Amino acid sequence: DVAARLHTSERTLQRQLADEHTSFSVIREQVASALALRWIREGGQSASEIAYRLGYHSPSTFARAFRRWHGV
Repeated sequence: DVAARLHTSERTLQRQLADEHTSFSVIREQVASALALRWIREGGQSASEIAYRLGYHSPSTFARAFRRWHGV
């Protein structure tokens, strides 16, 4: 749990993120997008492997998200 690692409550973390006009889900998507792009460029992993590493339950869900992030 991210809040616990930061030694704060979930609600406090949510409020702090809201003060910055963001949310945990937005940050998670930004990180997933950046990691996916990096891993694809590096090669050596299939799209399915990347999808599962990022916590997607199916490669098709990951593919939709990737297209949304990168406009492809």
